[in-house]
Amino acid sequence: MIDQACAKISEIDSMTENSLKDVQACLNTSNEKVEEIKKMTDFVGGGSLGGSFSKRKRNLGRKARTWLFLSLVLFGGGSWWIYNVFTRFGVHTDSVWADVVINVAMSSMAVFALIFALWEYGKERKLQEEYAFRETIVLTLTACMEQLDACNRDDVKKLLSDTVEKLCSKLPV
Repeated sequence: MIDQACAKISEIDSMTENSLKDVQACLNTSNEKVEEIKKMTDFVGGGSLGGSFSKRKRNLGRKARTWLFLSLVLFGGGSWWIYNVFTRFGVHTDSVWADVVINVAMSSMAVFALIFALWEYGKERKLQEEYAFRETIVLTLTACMEQLDACNRDDVKKLLSDTVEKLCSKLPV
C-alpha cells in the first residue's frame, strides 16, 4: 500500500511538473505576445503622432501664407492710405505740428493693421517650425526604438519613451 501511495505521489508530482512547465510556456508565450503588441502600438503611436505633427505643420503653412499675403496687401493699402492722408485727405491747419499729429493719428490704423498681420505671420511661422522640429524628433526616436528592440535594453527604451512623452506632452497652441 505504501508502494502504491508512493507511485501515486510520484505520478501526481510528474503531472504537477508537466502542468507547471505548460503554464510557464503559456506565460512566456503571452509575455512575448504582449511585448510584440506593445512594440506595434509604440510604432503606430509614434507614427501617428509624427503624422499629426506633419498635418498640423501643413495647416500652419497655409495660415502663414495667408497672413503673408494679407501683410503684403496691407502694406500696399497702408502705403496708399498714408500717402493720401498726407497729400489729399489730411487736415491742413495753420500749425504744421497739429497737421502732422492729426495726419499720423488718421494713418495709425493702417500701420497697426500691418503690424498685426506681420505679428500673426511670425507667430504662425514659429509654430510651423516648432511642429517640424517635433515631427523630426518623433521620427528619429521611433527609429531608435526599433533599433534598440534588438538590443533589449529596457532602461534605454524607457528613457526614450519618457523623452518622447515629455517632448510631445507640451504642444504649442
